[in-house]
Amino acid sequence: MKAQADIISAVMIIIMAMSIASFAIIWGKPLIEKRQDMSLVERVYKSFDRDNSNSLTRKIEYVAKYGGEQTFSIDADGLWTFYPCADQGISACVCTAPACPSENNSVQFSFLSKVSNVAVDRGWIPGTCGSPPGLVGADTYSVICGKAETAVEGDFKLTYKTWFRELDENPADPNTKGYKIILSAPTGVTGSTGRSIRISRGTISPQTVGGKTLITTEIKIFLV
Repeated sequence: MKAQADIISAVMIIIMAMSIASFAIIWGKPLIEKRQDMSLVERVYKSFDRDNSNSLTRKIEYVAKYGGEQTFSIDADGLWTFYPCADQGISACVCTAPACPSENNSVQFSFLSKVSNVAVDRGWIPGTCGSPPGLVGADTYSVICGKAETAVEGDFKLTYKTWFRELDENPADPNTKGYKIILSAPTGVTGSTGRSIRISRGTISPQTVGGKTLITTEIKIFLV
Protein backbone atom coordinates (compact mmCIF):
# COMPACT_ATOMS: atom_id res chain seq x y z
CA MET A 1 0.00 0.00 0.00
CA LYS A 2 2.83 2.41 0.85
CA ALA A 3 4.46 1.73 -2.54
CA GLN A 4 1.18 2.45 -4.31
CA ALA A 5 0.77 5.68 -2.36
CA ASP A 6 4.30 6.76 -3.30
CA ILE A 7 3.58 6.09 -6.97
CA ILE A 8 0.32 8.05 -6.83
CA SER A 9 2.07 10.94 -5.09
CA ALA A 10 4.83 10.98 -7.71
CA VAL A 11 2.26 11.00 -10.52
CA MET A 12 0.35 13.85 -8.88
CA ILE A 13 3.56 15.84 -8.49
CA ILE A 14 4.38 15.34 -12.17
CA ILE A 15 0.86 16.37 -13.21
CA MET A 16 1.04 19.48 -11.02
CA ALA A 17 4.45 20.37 -12.43
CA MET A 18 3.18 19.98 -15.98
CA SER A 19 0.14 22.12 -15.18
CA ILE A 20 2.32 24.86 -13.70
CA ALA A 21 4.65 24.72 -16.70
CA SER A 22 1.70 24.93 -19.12
CA PHE A 23 0.29 27.88 -17.18
CA ALA A 24 3.66 29.62 -17.31
CA ILE A 25 3.92 29.06 -21.06
CA ILE A 26 0.38 30.25 -21.76
CA TRP A 27 0.73 33.43 -19.73
CA GLY A 28 4.45 33.99 -20.06
CA LYS A 29 4.78 33.74 -23.84
CA PRO A 30 2.78 36.92 -24.59
CA LEU A 31 4.87 38.85 -22.06
CA ILE A 32 8.08 37.58 -23.63
CA GLU A 33 6.83 38.48 -27.11
CA LYS A 34 5.88 41.98 -25.97
CA ARG A 35 9.32 42.51 -24.44
CA GLN A 36 10.93 41.34 -27.66
CA ASP A 37 8.75 43.73 -29.66
CA MET A 38 9.56 46.60 -27.31
CA SER A 39 13.21 46.01 -28.14
CA LEU A 40 12.32 45.86 -31.86
CA VAL A 41 10.43 49.16 -31.73
CA GLU A 42 13.33 50.84 -29.95
CA ARG A 43 15.83 49.58 -32.55
CA VAL A 44 13.76 50.76 -35.50
CA TYR A 45 13.10 54.13 -33.88
CA LYS A 46 16.85 54.64 -33.35
CA SER A 47 17.35 53.89 -37.04
CA PHE A 48 15.54 57.16 -37.78
CA ASP A 49 16.49 59.19 -34.70
CA ARG A 50 18.50 62.35 -35.45
CA ASP A 51 20.32 61.91 -32.12
CA ASN A 52 21.78 58.64 -33.43
CA SER A 53 24.80 59.39 -35.63
CA ASN A 54 24.35 56.03 -37.40
CA SER A 55 20.69 56.58 -38.27
CA LEU A 56 19.43 56.68 -41.84
CA THR A 57 18.56 60.35 -41.38
CA ARG A 58 22.04 61.36 -40.30
CA LYS A 59 23.73 59.28 -43.00
CA ILE A 60 21.69 60.97 -45.74
CA GLU A 61 22.55 64.41 -44.36
CA TYR A 62 26.23 63.45 -44.07
CA VAL A 63 26.42 62.30 -47.70
CA ALA A 64 24.58 65.44 -48.82
CA LYS A 65 27.18 67.59 -47.06
CA TYR A 66 30.39 65.69 -47.68
CA GLY A 67 29.65 63.49 -50.70
CA GLY A 68 30.77 59.90 -51.21
CA GLU A 69 28.66 56.83 -50.58
CA GLN A 70 27.39 55.07 -47.48
CA THR A 71 25.31 52.00 -46.70
CA PHE A 72 22.65 51.90 -44.02
CA SER A 73 21.39 48.60 -42.57
CA ILE A 74 18.44 48.01 -40.27
CA ASP A 75 18.17 45.19 -37.75
CA ALA A 76 14.53 44.32 -38.41
CA ASP A 77 12.23 42.71 -40.94
CA GLY A 78 9.76 45.00 -42.67
CA LEU A 79 8.97 46.98 -45.81
CA TRP A 80 10.84 49.99 -47.16
CA THR A 81 8.76 52.49 -49.13
CA PHE A 82 10.53 55.29 -50.94
CA TYR A 83 8.87 58.41 -52.33
CA PRO A 84 11.32 60.22 -54.65
CA CYS A 85 11.22 64.00 -54.85
CA ALA A 86 8.52 64.96 -57.36
CA ASP A 87 6.18 67.91 -57.28
CA GLN A 88 3.95 67.83 -60.35
CA GLY A 89 6.86 67.87 -62.79
CA ILE A 90 8.83 70.67 -61.16
CA SER A 91 12.46 69.61 -61.48
CA ALA A 92 13.58 71.32 -58.30
CA CYS A 93 10.88 69.57 -56.31
CA VAL A 94 9.95 72.72 -54.43
CA CYS A 95 6.92 73.51 -52.33
CA THR A 96 4.24 75.05 -54.52
CA ALA A 97 1.52 74.85 -51.89
CA PRO A 98 1.32 76.15 -48.31
CA ALA A 99 2.50 72.72 -47.19
CA CYS A 100 4.62 70.16 -49.04
CA PRO A 101 3.12 66.67 -49.50
CA SER A 102 4.38 64.63 -46.56
CA GLU A 103 4.99 61.53 -48.69
CA ASN A 104 6.96 63.41 -51.32
CA ASN A 105 10.75 63.27 -50.74
CA SER A 106 10.64 60.72 -47.92
CA VAL A 107 11.85 57.24 -46.95
CA GLN A 108 9.63 55.02 -44.79
CA PHE A 109 9.95 51.69 -43.00
CA SER A 110 6.91 49.65 -41.87
CA PHE A 111 6.82 46.59 -39.61
CA LEU A 112 4.47 44.65 -37.32
CA SER A 113 4.67 44.78 -33.54
CA LYS A 114 2.55 43.86 -30.53
CA VAL A 115 3.45 47.16 -28.85
CA SER A 116 3.59 50.75 -30.05
CA ASN A 117 5.35 53.90 -28.89
CA VAL A 118 3.06 56.00 -31.10
CA ALA A 119 -0.65 56.77 -30.53
CA VAL A 120 -2.63 54.23 -32.56
CA ASP A 121 -4.82 55.23 -35.53
CA ARG A 122 -4.03 58.93 -35.11
CA GLY A 123 -2.05 59.46 -38.32
CA TRP A 124 1.47 60.86 -38.51
CA ILE A 125 2.89 62.09 -35.20
CA PRO A 126 4.04 64.79 -34.92
CA GLY A 127 2.16 66.51 -37.71
CA THR A 128 5.22 68.41 -38.92
CA CYS A 129 5.94 66.09 -41.86
CA GLY A 130 4.66 68.15 -44.77
CA SER A 131 5.30 71.50 -43.10
CA PRO A 132 6.29 74.66 -45.02
CA PRO A 133 9.99 75.46 -45.60
CA GLY A 134 12.12 75.90 -42.52
CA LEU A 135 14.67 78.54 -41.62
CA VAL A 136 18.37 78.14 -42.42
CA GLY A 137 20.39 77.91 -39.22
CA ALA A 138 17.37 77.23 -37.01
CA ASP A 139 15.71 74.16 -38.54
CA THR A 140 16.96 70.83 -39.87
CA TYR A 141 16.50 69.40 -43.34
CA SER A 142 14.93 66.23 -42.00
CA VAL A 143 11.69 65.79 -40.10
CA ILE A 144 10.98 62.46 -38.38
CA CYS A 145 7.41 61.21 -37.99
CA GLY A 146 5.76 57.95 -36.99
CA LYS A 147 2.34 56.38 -37.11
CA ALA A 148 0.69 53.23 -35.77
CA GLU A 149 -2.28 51.47 -37.33
CA THR A 150 -4.38 48.61 -35.98
CA ALA A 151 -3.45 45.39 -37.78
CA VAL A 152 -4.55 41.75 -37.48
CA GLU A 153 -4.47 39.51 -34.41
CA GLY A 154 -3.72 42.28 -31.97
CA ASP A 155 -0.64 43.52 -33.80
CA PHE A 156 0.11 47.08 -34.84
CA LYS A 157 1.59 48.24 -38.11
CA LEU A 158 4.23 50.82 -37.22
CA THR A 159 5.77 53.13 -39.79
CA TYR A 160 8.63 55.58 -39.29
CA LYS A 161 9.44 58.21 -41.87
CA THR A 162 12.23 60.66 -42.54
CA TRP A 163 11.02 63.52 -44.74
CA PHE A 164 13.25 66.21 -46.22
CA ARG A 165 12.07 69.79 -46.47
CA GLU A 166 13.40 72.98 -47.97
CA LEU A 167 15.29 75.48 -45.83
CA ASP A 168 15.13 79.17 -46.78
CA GLU A 169 17.22 82.11 -45.62
CA ASN A 170 14.01 84.11 -45.26
CA PRO A 171 10.83 82.01 -45.71
CA ALA A 172 8.68 85.15 -45.80
CA ASP A 173 10.56 86.58 -48.81
CA PRO A 174 9.53 85.13 -52.22
CA ASN A 175 12.94 86.15 -53.59
CA THR A 176 14.90 84.38 -50.88
CA LYS A 177 17.68 81.83 -51.31
CA GLY A 178 16.82 78.26 -50.37
CA TYR A 179 18.45 74.85 -50.02
CA LYS A 180 16.99 71.39 -50.38
CA ILE A 181 18.05 67.73 -50.33
CA ILE A 182 16.14 65.98 -53.09
CA LEU A 183 15.86 62.18 -53.08
CA SER A 184 16.01 60.30 -56.36
CA ALA A 185 15.62 56.65 -57.39
CA PRO A 186 18.11 55.95 -60.21
CA THR A 187 16.98 52.32 -60.53
CA GLY A 188 13.27 53.10 -60.26
CA VAL A 189 12.93 50.74 -57.26
CA THR A 190 10.72 52.32 -54.59
CA GLY A 191 9.88 49.32 -52.41
CA SER A 192 11.92 46.57 -50.79
CA THR A 193 11.91 44.03 -47.97
CA GLY A 194 15.70 44.06 -47.81
CA ARG A 195 17.62 45.35 -44.82
CA SER A 196 20.06 47.70 -46.52
CA ILE A 197 19.98 51.04 -48.34
CA ARG A 198 22.84 52.48 -50.37
CA ILE A 199 23.17 56.27 -50.37
CA SER A 200 25.25 58.40 -52.74
CA ARG A 201 25.38 62.06 -53.73
CA GLY A 202 24.41 63.20 -57.21
CA THR A 203 24.42 66.68 -58.66
CA ILE A 204 24.38 69.97 -56.76
CA SER A 205 22.74 72.67 -58.83
CA PRO A 206 21.27 76.17 -58.45
CA GLN A 207 17.83 76.68 -59.95
CA THR A 208 15.55 79.66 -60.21
CA VAL A 209 11.97 78.99 -59.14
CA GLY A 210 9.86 82.14 -59.42
CA GLY A 211 12.05 84.75 -57.80
CA LYS A 212 13.73 82.24 -55.51
CA THR A 213 17.23 80.84 -55.98
CA LEU A 214 17.16 77.22 -54.85
CA ILE A 215 20.31 75.14 -54.35
CA THR A 216 19.40 71.45 -54.65
CA THR A 217 21.56 68.51 -53.59
CA GLU A 218 20.54 65.21 -55.15
CA ILE A 219 20.75 62.11 -52.98
CA LYS A 220 20.47 58.80 -54.82
CA ILE A 221 18.67 56.08 -52.89
CA PHE A 222 19.30 52.44 -53.83
CA LEU A 223 17.05 49.94 -52.06
CA VAL A 224 18.94 46.65 -51.74
